[in-house]
Amino acid sequence: VSVVRVCVLRFAGGADALVLANTTRNIRAADMPACAAALAAGGDLVMSGFLEADLRAIAGAAAREGLTLAGSASRDGWMLAHVRRP
Repeated sequence: VSVVRVCVLRFAGGADALVLANTTRNIRAADMPACAAALAAGGDLVMSGFLEADLRAIAGAAAREGLTLAGSASRDGWMLAHVRRP
């Protein structure tokens, strides 16, 4: 495992099957291009650490990078979102 950015963990190889990110909305939106670039075709990005009210913005940032929302879950006002590169 190597750290690419403060909030993005990369798993072996050039394009990754899985990227995990636990950060706030503003950081997540700013880092979305880097996260998307790290994903292989069919790869998954799982994000948490942002508020329910921010899901739309996060999903929009992901969509602008060609990622699709595969699922989401909330707990006590906090969100987890799963997006995928087709």
